[in-house]
Amino acid sequence: MGSGKTTVGKQLAKELNYYFVDLDEFIEEKTFSKISLLFKQFGEKYFRELEKEYLQDLAVYENMVVACGGGTITNLENEKWMNENGTTIYLNTPFKTILKQLSVQSAIEKRPLLQEMIGKDFEKKLKVLYDSRQVHYEKASLKIDNKKNEIAVMLIKQALQPS
Repeated sequence: MGSGKTTVGKQLAKELNYYFVDLDEFIEEKTFSKISLLFKQFGEKYFRELEKEYLQDLAVYENMVVACGGGTITNLENEKWMNENGTTIYLNTPFKTILKQLSVQSAIEKRPLLQEMIGKDFEKKLKVLYDSRQVHYEKASLKIDNKKNEIAVMLIKQALQPS
């Protein structure tokens, strides 16, 4: 969350002349519901199952950049499937940058996991989540230090070019 996946993904897709899909938006379109409502009505476990299903539905398409939710890869089946069926990219974004991005009200409203953290110790709770996800992110095919989105797009594009 807040690492720039959607921003970088859109820019990368444009550079590569690929389609772009934000997985959360795709799920919202398919379910006719907001992610926050799915979490509230059915819980995170149900949402993660939907996420897995819709992620794999995208496999029929080629030339596509998919921005997954921050928790998508924490499902071991998703992690394995994504690494076997595409090039996974970890945008290694400093925690302070993510904290800044996610501390605004509009970011909190869109993300059910953040809504649960509101109040005392927000930064501490977010850091625990950030740290817990690192082990999954580190298994990505490509790791890019994301200090600036435009540089990340350039580095990814270079890394994806055949030698």
